[in-house]
Amino acid sequence: EGDIKTDSEFIPSTSLGGDSFGHHWIDDDHLAIYLLDVCGHRVGAALLSISAINSLRSESLNDVDFRDPSEVLVGLNEVYQMEEHNNMFFTIWYGVYNKKLKELTFANGGHPPPIAIIGESPETSKTVLLDAHGLIIGGLPGQEYEKSKIVIKTFTRLYIYSDGIYEVTRPDGSMLKLDDFIKIVSNLSHKGAASPMEIIEEIRKVQGADVFDDDVSLMEVRFLRPSH
Repeated sequence: EGDIKTDSEFIPSTSLGGDSFGHHWIDDDHLAIYLLDVCGHRVGAALLSISAINSLRSESLNDVDFRDPSEVLVGLNEVYQMEEHNNMFFTIWYGVYNKKLKELTFANGGHPPPIAIIGESPETSKTVLLDAHGLIIGGLPGQEYEKSKIVIKTFTRLYIYSDGIYEVTRPDGSMLKLDDFIKIVSNLSHKGAASPMEIIEEIRKVQGADVFDDDVSLMEVRFLRPSH
């Protein structure tokens, strides 16, 4: 709402999967944005995904400042060690937008890097990957997660996604790569046709099929003319 608008698409695979995503205001000035992807499918993956996303939405991790992405991922990693969760792990990207400072701080736990189309105008915008170093959640205890920061400019579009959207096979048998997907999103954005639905339709054309092998999650966050 206001200066920030979101749009999203979720297409479940034929078997129950483990994608979850969302956003919520932590307080009047801080917006949390997140997407996670549990390894595997079936009921176990879905239950772990629901549990983890609820930990974020309810801010129920002990001694964690949810405005600090590094602390959030450390907290998740301690609670969701794979030995205690049927050897399942998950990847996650978690960001916090500071409305006053117009900054987005983020941390990454083994997740594909979100794509930011950012500039003072659509014509001058550039494609930036929002990556930060960090191991999958549940892999090893005692992990640290670095955080990175970008300044949100007048024209900013952020795309957060699960790997199901680009790990697809073309009709000739070749696999689409992450770099290919980034180029597709960038090209569509410069054409003004990069809504989640439009991006997914383009990927369907690439693979020559409507059905995806894995869950597909794609969330767009649009920052509109931030006031100075």
